[in-house]
Amino acid sequence: MPKKIAARLGVINGESASPFINAFKQAWSWQADRGGAQWDQLVAAGHMTPGGQLLSIPPGSGGFRTRLFHNMPAEAGGSGRHRLRWDGTCTIDLHGARNITRVSPNEIQFDFTANGASWIDLIVRTIDPAGGPIENIALVHRDDWADADQGKIFRRQYLTEVAPYHALRFDEWIGILTSENQGGLRITDWASRALPTDEIFHRFVPYEWMAALCREVDAAMWLCMPTAATDDHMRQCAALIRDLMPAPRQVYVEYSTKTWDFSGTPQAHYCAARGREAFGTSTGSEFRNWYGMRSVQMAQIWRRVWGGDERLHTVVQHQADWVGGEADILLAPLWRDRSGTRGLPVYVAPHSVIDMLTVHAQIDGGMAYGGRAAQLEGWRTTLLQGAAFDRIRDQLLTGNAWGADRTVRSLVPKWRHYRSEASKYGMELGAYEVGNHMNGVGGSTALRSFIHAFSVSPQMGEVYAATFAALDAAGFDGPLAMSVECRMPDQNICHGLQRWLGDRNPAWAAVRALIEDAPVTTPEPAPVPVPEPDPVPTPMPDREPIPTPAPVPEPTPNPVPVPIDPTPEEPDMSARQKLTELLSVLQSTTADLQTYLAADPVVTPPDVVPPVVLPVSPPVTAPAGPIWDQHKQPVLSIPAEITVPAGAADIYIPVSVDQCDRNSFMAYVDRLVNLTGGSINVGSAASQRAKFAGMDVVYHWSPGDDVLHWIKITPRDRHADGQAFQVSIRVKGLGDKQKGRTVKVRFSAAVPTQVITQPFHRPLRRLDLTRAARKNTFDPATLTHNPTGDGGDWMSALSHGRSQDGNQETGLYADASIAGADNPISYDAAEKAIRLHSVGYASRVEWDKRNWSYQAAVLQGLHRDDVCGVEGVWRIEAKIPVRRYSWPAFWLVNRSKASAGFYYSQWPGEIDILEKFNHAWGAADTPYTSSFAQHFGPINEWQNKKGAFGNDFDVDQYGSPRTPLDEVYTSWAVHVAYDPVDTTKSEVTFFVNDREVGCQILHARHQDLARKVEFYPIFNVAVKTPSGYTPERYNTDDGRGRTGDMLVRDVAYYPTGAQFT
Repeated sequence: MPKKIAARLGVINGESASPFINAFKQAWSWQADRGGAQWDQLVAAGHMTPGGQLLSIPPGSGGFRTRLFHNMPAEAGGSGRHRLRWDGTCTIDLHGARNITRVSPNEIQFDFTANGASWIDLIVRTIDPAGGPIENIALVHRDDWADADQGKIFRRQYLTEVAPYHALRFDEWIGILTSENQGGLRITDWASRALPTDEIFHRFVPYEWMAALCREVDAAMWLCMPTAATDDHMRQCAALIRDLMPAPRQVYVEYSTKTWDFSGTPQAHYCAARGREAFGTSTGSEFRNWYGMRSVQMAQIWRRVWGGDERLHTVVQHQADWVGGEADILLAPLWRDRSGTRGLPVYVAPHSVIDMLTVHAQIDGGMAYGGRAAQLEGWRTTLLQGAAFDRIRDQLLTGNAWGADRTVRSLVPKWRHYRSEASKYGMELGAYEVGNHMNGVGGSTALRSFIHAFSVSPQMGEVYAATFAALDAAGFDGPLAMSVECRMPDQNICHGLQRWLGDRNPAWAAVRALIEDAPVTTPEPAPVPVPEPDPVPTPMPDREPIPTPAPVPEPTPNPVPVPIDPTPEEPDMSARQKLTELLSVLQSTTADLQTYLAADPVVTPPDVVPPVVLPVSPPVTAPAGPIWDQHKQPVLSIPAEITVPAGAADIYIPVSVDQCDRNSFMAYVDRLVNLTGGSINVGSAASQRAKFAGMDVVYHWSPGDDVLHWIKITPRDRHADGQAFQVSIRVKGLGDKQKGRTVKVRFSAAVPTQVITQPFHRPLRRLDLTRAARKNTFDPATLTHNPTGDGGDWMSALSHGRSQDGNQETGLYADASIAGADNPISYDAAEKAIRLHSVGYASRVEWDKRNWSYQAAVLQGLHRDDVCGVEGVWRIEAKIPVRRYSWPAFWLVNRSKASAGFYYSQWPGEIDILEKFNHAWGAADTPYTSSFAQHFGPINEWQNKKGAFGNDFDVDQYGSPRTPLDEVYTSWAVHVAYDPVDTTKSEVTFFVNDREVGCQILHARHQDLARKVEFYPIFNVAVKTPSGYTPERYNTDDGRGRTGDMLVRDVAYYPTGAQFT
């Protein structure tokens, strides 16, 4: 089995793995107790040094505040007696501590009990400048006092846990994957780095301590350079590590990490922006090419410092799912083709100076990020736990329940490809993350607890063993880093091998057996502590002001999962034989691995054990009645008035519904309103809104989420007893009768601090089409159309004619066949797009015995099989009009086959992916507003439509630029997916610029839930003007000059392969 198993060390502000004897290094970043001033502001004002030494109290702030041991699990060893020491003269308050004793002017001792929902708030109230800075702060558990007095850095238990690993990988310890303002791009020149003397590791962990840990446990160092590090920073770091890691210790150095991940951290965006600037291109591959070039520069700098020392290994990373994309990194063709121009350095092939290529070995079976919550819920509720765990294990190994990219089976051919590429250039092949990737599974609290239990089960241990065996068989010869060595699971993350230090769970035991190459007895899995309700997710530094904690009851642990005896291993069995025996007992064995094993004549597999017959899930039975009888609209509840403590730093307003099963919706603070006698001046002016943080936060509910959200408002000032104001909360997506309400907020000295436990709300999805199979092509320059859609053309009329009287539309859907039409459908060469032209006619156009004052335009794919299907992704890229009373749309309607090549429309159902009403229905509208919806009822019984629901929003509320939608190309998409386990949970997910804006249970479907009906796409710009309006006013947009045209660059259909990230 592999000998180079490495540990990727988790976030330093996670409380389940406490590496440092001085726990204060892991405290939250300093902030003012009142007024909201954060670290950088305090440093800039001269009240604090960049390293966190305190100099003076900011006027009116009440002191400096930090938090420790936040939500530390009881098992993590934080309970007991603690000693706090410091230099300087100050007064300190502690909240959340017990039995506080002041031993001396500069030492406090106290007791603390960790229970998964407790913490310590430490406030420095006063500072005497005559005593010097407040520095050398040390918080040490009684068990570590002797080691602290000897100047030791790391806790003995931590050293014991990481000592067996071949290498320690440092990326989160450097803060690369934090947001830009938390540290992701803050480390630039050498002076900006973390120092061992920093009071709090706000700048993350110093290089000196990383090297010290590697020396302490005799491990190789795998160091990721900060994304924005300068050449001089890299040079001085190389010299420092050379001196701190003497022979024979190995050092692996890598530029940044996950420079392909655009999901919220800054490093990928940084590389993409630098690449576009450097190469002058916009191909979408700039981030990889620039990453390859910067990796060369890093390697050259380190090599000049280290010379020919073979202990140094230079590393690049590639996302394994993107087969072929590694060429952009190893060859950097955009750099090669521009070598020595545009200020670029002379080209050096990256593969010629890089020693190791790394890819991921993350296994999630397509179950991450909410994609299969319904199926998992079905297994959890219909099978015994052991059998359900077997199902998940089999899916992770083989993908036998549904196709997925991240199974052992699907990754093996990719790993072989990368082995071939690495061998071509004489490179090692390693893995930067190995193992459990079942993150953001979603669903109920019970399902998340179930997944947490699986993550430490014997079945997960089997997955680890099979994964490492497959990596070994595929020829990986570099370090293989576990995803994270220790991290407590929460609602989004469960990839920690241990949940806390000393967590001897079966999955951990399986990996430790591989490291030590000796059988290890599989222990009983420990209970998974799941507080009721869920604990607050582990925060990052620089959070908002901290509420004073209130006592929280001890969490009730889940029942202990029933362990399953592990498959015995023969200690002298080869790696490939081990893999054969392990996988032979599964229902479906990895075909690629079997092929690999069969091709090797040296291996003689043991006798195959008869396959285990797993329990079969009961057949899916659709409930009686159509879907609209199974799900109802949520009922909203917002209090008319709340009372909060006087001086409260944060105000929480509960917004809840009776259930959250049918559709997504959103809430946000619309405005603040003065209250007579409230003595607080609030309003909508920018200066007034600036007095309150949280005004721009959008709170989102998705199907399956918890019913409650806490709307948080943070006043910049503290308000006294008796003061009050009003908060207008706007709700969208629950219909016209549930649009929110105004809440009175009163401050009172008689009420306790609000105790808030955060409910579960799954992360919004990102649409990833990189591996999706596109069915159609769309070339605006060659697109053809006709009124009937014959001959494979797009159809330039509606299926029922050229008008929509039922919508009260006033526009005629015209094309060139209509006499007097004004170029309704054309190719715009400058825009490289199809232009749908709406206009007010100078002279009325007669058609169908009616005179028309306005022109609309439409194209639809009723008879085009390449854009039609029952599920998948439909996506459009377009500029849409914001002219008043124009009505652009992109929508799907059901269809049914009449004869060969001819179909008829079946309405309802209908899915509106994009609609912008532009005041056509009198609703409030901005240049950034869009909406989505479903219309439903018995199929093709238009007179018996049962209803519709949807939501409108401004696109910038979900991360898109606040640019008028007629000025920028924007993508709208929908993902339609039938649930194979519970058909009532089939989903429709809507996206703008590939970011989720809403999700609904599929209602636009046949009333017989066992039947699936195809959709066809339509895109159009309608016109709906009020009575008395004139074409002249329409054409000038009442003097605003906005266009009424829709420009479409692409319409795409992907039946399969779409993923969520």
